[in-house]
Amino acid sequence: MNATVKTATVPAPSRDAAWRRLMRDPMGLFGFVIVSALAASALFAHVIAPHDPNAIDIANRFALPSGDHFLGTDQLGRDVFSRTLYGGRIALIVALVSTGSAAAIGLVIGLVAAYGPRAVDNAIVLVLDTMRCYPTIIFALAVGPLFGAGLGTVIAIMVVTTFPFYGRIVRTQTLALKKAEFVLSAQSSGASAARLVFLHMLPNIIGPLLILASMDIPIVIAAEAGLSFLGVGVKPPTPSWGIILDEGYRSVQHTSWLVVAAGIPLVLSTLGFTFLGEALRDTFDPKLGRRF
Repeated sequence: MNATVKTATVPAPSRDAAWRRLMRDPMGLFGFVIVSALAASALFAHVIAPHDPNAIDIANRFALPSGDHFLGTDQLGRDVFSRTLYGGRIALIVALVSTGSAAAIGLVIGLVAAYGPRAVDNAIVLVLDTMRCYPTIIFALAVGPLFGAGLGTVIAIMVVTTFPFYGRIVRTQTLALKKAEFVLSAQSSGASAARLVFLHMLPNIIGPLLILASMDIPIVIAAEAGLSFLGVGVKPPTPSWGIILDEGYRSVQHTSWLVVAAGIPLVLSTLGFTFLGEALRDTFDPKLGRRF
């Protein structure tokens, strides 16, 4: 009897145990360090940046890296290092806001699809699958000019093109949980649908959803840079990695430091968030990668 009770009530790994396991994973540790450094540099850009990112100094245009300008200057004499730091703010704002909003919308729609009537479920699945098939860049190029380039447009584009993925994931997981023994037991004891969703299903859905969202952050960062590079994203002179990359491409005959300055943080952010997301998945839900 005692052995059976212990087996049925084995607790999930504590936060301390999960943290130690994450830090022992070389991939997770590397991702955590990179993500922490990028977040700190973006958050404290106003303290770290040696110059105003939009200050123009034509006399020092295309200056080589030096003690005063760590990554040189651009075609207007603006400090590239300072613009790169502030560009990290734009990247993180777009990534966190759009990913969080898309995950929240997908969560609600997925729950409605799984618990709604069959006709509603079929209609939602049809809409989600249709939207998932539409390429993000094509959608951005078609919609962006209608609403104008800007931070709000980029966030809206990313939310519209990514929430169907989360909606599909939540629907699939909710349908599986509806057949789980602990849910059927609670349902047979008279628990309402709201109680089943909020007390029994959401705790088992939100964790994996957040892990998947963390793995999508580098994709959103790269997409924001790509949209800004194409002129659909953030407007100049706002510092953005995509804008710096575009300016570097146009000025590559004069200097290569602009491309390097925008390329390095894009590569590091992609590696950091990807490694951290993979480590979080392996730590908290190692079966997540085989479920969908």
